[in-house]
Amino acid sequence: MGVKTYCTGIPRMKMAVESCCAAHDRAYAERTGTRAEADRALYDCLKSTRPIFAWFVYVTVRVFGWLFWRRAP
Repeated sequence: MGVKTYCTGIPRMKMAVESCCAAHDRAYAERTGTRAEADRALYDCLKSTRPIFAWFVYVTVRVFGWLFWRRAP
């Protein structure tokens, strides 16, 4: 079984990026707050170390995140 890469899908990302993405995935899974709040928190977490990557990820989750924003059964 491979290493979980959370929202990046990119193997061997820096731990700081992975921790931001893990928190975002948890927020989606647990529905803590709104989707917009989860996406903004991800952007805020990433922007201090990887601002261009943060912007790209933010736009991507805003456009496609609704596909994953589902209520737990």
